[in-house]
Amino acid sequence: MIKKFKLVNVGAVCLFFCFQLYVLGCSSKKSSPERAARVNVLRIDASSVSNSLSFSGTFEAQKVTDESFLIPGTVLKIDAAEGDYVKKGQILAQLDAQVYEKALEAVNAKAAQAQDAYNRYRPIFERGNLPEVKMVEIETMKKETESALAIAQKELQNCYLTAARDGYISKKYAEAGDSVFPGQKIFKLMSIDKLYAVIYVPEKDMAEIKKGADAVVSVSGADERKIKGKVVSVGVFADILSRAYGVKVLIDNSGQNLLPGMLCMVNVLRSDGKSGQIIIPAAAVKLDVDGGRYVYCVNEETKRVFKRPVVLGGFAGEGISVLSGLSVGDLIVSEGVQKLEEGVLTEYK
Repeated sequence: MIKKFKLVNVGAVCLFFCFQLYVLGCSSKKSSPERAARVNVLRIDASSVSNSLSFSGTFEAQKVTDESFLIPGTVLKIDAAEGDYVKKGQILAQLDAQVYEKALEAVNAKAAQAQDAYNRYRPIFERGNLPEVKMVEIETMKKETESALAIAQKELQNCYLTAARDGYISKKYAEAGDSVFPGQKIFKLMSIDKLYAVIYVPEKDMAEIKKGADAVVSVSGADERKIKGKVVSVGVFADILSRAYGVKVLIDNSGQNLLPGMLCMVNVLRSDGKSGQIIIPAAAVKLDVDGGRYVYCVNEETKRVFKRPVVLGGFAGEGISVLSGLSVGDLIVSEGVQKLEEGVLTEYK
């Protein structure tokens, strides 16, 4: 009986001490302060509102021509390669000229005979010893052979294909030994002193794009170049698949640092001059479980965050446009959203 009593007392003591430890643990948790998440914030103000429309684009050369021979023949020599920079008048390719050289020799001989006949019979005609009809025949023969000589000389010159202007060879279509016909493409020549930034504008934005509008073209890279340009062409027919209209912005590229095919971002000034979309960092946006997008806004009194659903547009410069969900004056988390959830306490400057 005594042993049983002792065992009961020991069990009660153990239970008492466990309870005390639990109470102490709870009290220590309650007493520890809540740790705030360090974040960067962004105030939506006038500088966050863009008065331009942004589109991704691609550079194209302003001047592109196909270089071709004007006469048929066999390509004897190719003197330029893809990527070469050529000067106006530089020889790019040559046809086998043997046939044209022989033709020129024959015509040259006839022209010489006609000139000789004219030189001999002209004095006789002037003395009245030669009928006028005969003199007319001689003069006609002289003119015909002179014309034939000029044509033969021109055809021989046309055996040499020369650059129409300064530029780069972007494509070569023929090789030595190929038989070519007049107008067949031999080279594609492009000048890149000026470039088009080509963008495709959705139907909803076309009313804001006007010919002559100012634009800023941004090129990603080490120096993050920004170049001023103007809208010079606005398409009037939509692409059948994308339902977007082609627009061209002309920029200066006198340094030839930019090349056709490079990607760029084009900001076109709105034609009505009104403020447009709010632009925020793309890193501020999160994806909800239902596929929606949201940002974390900060309650400035409690410094706690809450979700704000947003409707996004496209990428705009260094950020992304917000069509609805935010207003001027809102304070949002711009960096550090990955460690947040609804109601978390934040710390920011």
